[in-house]
Amino acid sequence: MSAALQAGGVPDEDRQDVAHAKSLAVVEEQFQLTLPKELVLHGKLPAALIRGQESA
Repeated sequence: MSAALQAGGVPDEDRQDVAHAKSLAVVEEQFQLTLPKELVLHGKLPAALIRGQESA
């Protein structure tokens, strides 16, 4: 993972927000993770309830 972060330019990035975005891109690529953008922005995502948690 360290090599992938190096290759992605994460350690050389001065801006924290840009470094964060680059880190997430590297993790997404390494583990083949994706979230559907339209569903995240405009839809409902599944959620889990934990016993004892009060609903909002």
